[in-house]
Amino acid sequence: MHWHHEPEEWAQHRTTVQMRVPPGTDCWRMTGTNECVNNAPFYFLEVEGDFEVRCKVKANYESPDDQAGVMIREDEENWIKCGIQMVGDIPHMCATVTHDYSDMSLHPLPHLPEYMWVHAKKIGDGLEVYISEDSFDWMQIRQGDITDDAILQIGLYAASPESDDGFEVSFEDFMVKGED
Repeated sequence: MHWHHEPEEWAQHRTTVQMRVPPGTDCWRMTGTNECVNNAPFYFLEVEGDFEVRCKVKANYESPDDQAGVMIREDEENWIKCGIQMVGDIPHMCATVTHDYSDMSLHPLPHLPEYMWVHAKKIGDGLEVYISEDSFDWMQIRQGDITDDAILQIGLYAASPESDDGFEVSFEDFMVKGED
């Protein structure tokens, strides 16, 4: 696996990746801000063709907009991120599809779960995103499009755009089916 924006503090033990997310990090393009920010830690592998990705995310969210999950990336202007994002003090399931401009969808959660499973699958140029608290009952939170003819970067991301200190996150059982 490879890094974009490797954090200073991170470790990998068997199937778990832990990191301290640096403050002032994000992945966002243009919408609402006219700014492009692409400095969030992203630990990825490259995949071509159809695939499924799944991961368990556990984090100590501390500030508004703290977020962690899975990212599927073609380049800086075309990507999808999905996972948990804090909006104020309320946790949300979040999926952002970006094709030059970021298009985010949020679904509030009744409570902050101890951990959340994220699952995405790509078939052709379509991508479906699912979230689960137990890895058995899945809820689809987004459908979007992504290129069908490129090698994609698929991996773990986290961001802390509003924080002064960042936060701790762990990713467990990251799995990609269909990888080359």
